[in-house]
Amino acid sequence: MALYCFVIGLVSCLALPPLIIFSLITGWQRPGLRQRFGCYPALPAKTGASEAPHLWLHVASVGEARAALAFIAALRTQTSGRQTPGCDIVLTAMTVRGRDVAQRHLPDVPCFLAPLDVPWIVSRVAKRINPDLYIALESELWPVTLHTLRRRGCPVMLTNGRMTAKAAVGWSRFPWLFKAMVDAFAAIAVIGEEDRERFAALGARAGIITVAGNLKYDHRLNDDDQRKLRFLRGVCALNEEVLLGGSIHTGEEKALLATWRRLCQEKPLVLILAPRHLERLDELRAWLRREKTPWQDFSALLTGSPNGQRRQERLILVDTYGDLPILYGLADYVFIGGSLTPKGGHNPLEAALWAKAAWHGPDVRDFAAVYRRLDEANAAFMAQNSDELFRQISFYRHHPDAYHLAGQRAREIATGQQGAAERQAALALKTFANYARP
Repeated sequence: MALYCFVIGLVSCLALPPLIIFSLITGWQRPGLRQRFGCYPALPAKTGASEAPHLWLHVASVGEARAALAFIAALRTQTSGRQTPGCDIVLTAMTVRGRDVAQRHLPDVPCFLAPLDVPWIVSRVAKRINPDLYIALESELWPVTLHTLRRRGCPVMLTNGRMTAKAAVGWSRFPWLFKAMVDAFAAIAVIGEEDRERFAALGARAGIITVAGNLKYDHRLNDDDQRKLRFLRGVCALNEEVLLGGSIHTGEEKALLATWRRLCQEKPLVLILAPRHLERLDELRAWLRREKTPWQDFSALLTGSPNGQRRQERLILVDTYGDLPILYGLADYVFIGGSLTPKGGHNPLEAALWAKAAWHGPDVRDFAAVYRRLDEANAAFMAQNSDELFRQISFYRHHPDAYHLAGQRAREIATGQQGAAERQAALALKTFANYARP
C-alpha cells in the first residue's frame, strides 16, 4: 500500500496542475474545488465530554447522504448527554448535491466535499478533522484515505456495506489492493448475507463483518414529513389522482407518458416525472416540446410565479434533489425507475412507507431481496412494458379496495425492515470504545 500511495502522489503532482488550469478556464468541477484540496473553513472546537467520539462520516451522493440522517440520529440518541450535536461530527460527500442535501438536513453538522484521494491532501484533511473514528458508507473504499487514517491510529468502519456481484468481480482483479483496504477496517456492517459472503470471499476477516440491515430502509415518517407533504399538496394544487415516476432513467419517461395518456382517457390524472439525474432536464424538456406536452417545473411551483399562480398543467417535471421521498406521499400510483431500463432498480421502500404499492420493471437486481418480498406479498407489481403498466394501474383504479390493501402490506414490509440505524450506530460506538485513544 505504501508503494501505491507513492505512485498516486507522484501521478498527482504531474496531473493536478493542468487539471486545475482546465477547471478554472472551463468551469468543470470548479464549484468546491478548494474543498477537493482539503481547504476547509475552520471547524468548531471539539466539545462535550472527553469520551464523546469525534467522527468523520463519509458518503457518496444524495442517497447515501439521506441514509446518513438516520444513522446520525441514532448516534445522537445513543450518545445523549455525552455528545453536543453538530460539533463532534464532520461529514464529507463525493458529490456537490450529496453535500448540499446533507447541509440542508443537518445545519449543525459541518459538511464538505470529500478530498481527492491523494496522500498530501488526505493527510492535510485528516490532521484538520483529527477524527477518533472514520466511518464510510456503502462502497466508499478509498485506498489512500484508509491507509492514511490507519497510520494515524484512527479506527475505520464501513457502515451499510454493499458489494454487488459486478463490484466483486471488479475487485477480484485487484486482490492485493482490496485486501490492503479491508485490513484497515476495525468493523464492517453489511446490508445482507450476500454482501457478507462477497466481502469475506475477497479477503475481509470474517470476525469483523456484521449483517446489520440497510440504512436506506430505516427512515421513519415524522411530523416534519407530514408537514412537508401538506405543503407540497397545496403547492401542487392536487385535486386529481397522481401518477409518479420516481428515479426514472432514459427511455422510461416515454413508457410513463404513453401510460399516462391512456389513463387520462379514463379519468384525468396528474403525471409527475422525477429523473434520477438532473443533468437530463434539458433533454427531457426538449422531448416534451416535441411531444407537444405542456409541463411545469417543480421548482417553479415551490417558488410561485410572479402573479401568484400555482399548478396549471397536468405534468410536473421534478428539477430538484431531495424532494422525491416526500413526493411519494402525494402519489396515488408510483413507478420506481431504473427497472424498465436495465439499471438494477431503486429503493421501493421510500414509497412503501407512505402505503404505496409501487410498480417496477423487470430489472431490480440491486434491490432483489426486498422486491421479491414485496412482489410475493402482492405489495408491488412488475410490468414488462407500458401496455402492462397501463392495464395494471387501470385495474386497480377500478378496484380501490384491493389497491388499498396492497398499500397497507407494502407499509408493513417497509416498517419491518427498520432498525438498521440503531444496530449500526451501536456498532460504531462499540468500535470507538474498543479503540479509544488514551
